[in-house]
Amino acid sequence: MVATPPGYFHSPRMFDDPDDDHDAVNANCPAIDLGHDNVFPYETDQLEDQQFVCDITTFFHPRPNTVGTDPTIGGIGKSFNDFVIAWRFCSAKQDDVEGDGHEQGDDGHEGDFEFCRRSKEMKFEERDTGRKMKGSMDAVTLSGNQAIITGTGTLGDGTPVHYTAVVLGNAPVVGANHFAISWITATGLVFQTSGALIDGYIVVPTLPPL
Repeated sequence: MVATPPGYFHSPRMFDDPDDDHDAVNANCPAIDLGHDNVFPYETDQLEDQQFVCDITTFFHPRPNTVGTDPTIGGIGKSFNDFVIAWRFCSAKQDDVEGDGHEQGDDGHEGDFEFCRRSKEMKFEERDTGRKMKGSMDAVTLSGNQAIITGTGTLGDGTPVHYTAVVLGNAPVVGANHFAISWITATGLVFQTSGALIDGYIVVPTLPPL
């Protein structure tokens, strides 16, 4: 197993290089049009290797069930292409607030979270319940090793929500770091969970004293 490089998300992903996709029906990546004939699926007169890359990950198991094996990751596509396992860049700067990993929620479910102030993205999912939220990091308030993050997002079914996440990071022991998130819909439905990390990391910049 290779350790996560500094400045990258903790969970690796499987990426496809669609080097031979001219067929929109069987293409692994969504349609892309950047202008100047820089499009995908590739036109018939385009070279095959245009270096578009898409995420085809279907699962990542950070803790294998069998002793002596590495974490496992897999993906699926419609056509035969080259693929690579890689970490996504978060750009760890001095003022970044970022995290990636899993927490054991007080609701009894394991939460998969991922956030990065550099990209302004927040993601949370409970795989066993199917509950998921993807949103933007609209505001971040720092206090010691704690960050309060607020923003808007959408649930897996498209329902809009306002969320608040409270993260505690920088501890050298994984279980001492903490992740909590709650959200509310326009109709007043509320969800919340909170728990210690069981793997991954949370980084919160410590502000210098005034």
